[in-house]
Amino acid sequence: MYKWQQVKALKTQGVSIKKIARKLKLSKNTVRKYLRSPEPPCFKAREYEKLLDPYEEVVKGMLEKQYIGTRIYNELATRGPCRQCTGI
Repeated sequence: MYKWQQVKALKTQGVSIKKIARKLKLSKNTVRKYLRSPEPPCFKAREYEKLLDPYEEVVKGMLEKQYIGTRIYNELATRGPCRQCTGI
C-alpha cells in the first residue's frame, strides 16, 4: 500500500511513469496498474491443500502408537492412494 501511495503522489507532482518506475523499483506496467486503480492493492495468501490432508487421522493414530517417521511412510506407501484422492 505504501508504494501505491507513493506512485499516486509522484504522478500528481507530474513525474513520468518511467521515472516513477525507476525510483520505486517497479515495472512500468505495475505503475500503470496502480495509477488506474482507485483503491490500494489487496493481497491474499493462497490456500493450499496438503498431500497428507486425507491421511491426517491415520497419521495421528500412528503417532499415538509412537510409530517413527519411516514406519508411517512405509505404512502409507503400502496402502496406496487414498479414496478421496482417486475419487472412488
